[in-house]
Amino acid sequence: MTIEEYLKEILDKTGRIEQNTATGSSKVTDDDPKYIDGQRMKKEFGVSDRTLQTWRDKGIIPWCRFQRKIYYPWVEIKALLESQMNR
Repeated sequence: MTIEEYLKEILDKTGRIEQNTATGSSKVTDDDPKYIDGQRMKKEFGVSDRTLQTWRDKGIIPWCRFQRKIYYPWVEIKALLESQMNR
């Protein structure tokens, strides 16, 4: 799968998240954490551990590791998605 295909997949899943937000089932607020873990990333985007690993390896998404656990900066993930949507 190419980077373009991964980005398209992310955008498709973002559209689903926006639909859920519009219906009130998954609302994003200022109270959201600064960092989210892999479990929430998988839930929000409907992807597997392997997909997250591939995105990290290819530098598609930002991440950091703290005490053997990987976290993703939620604000940067949202900004990345928005930047891809405005193309």
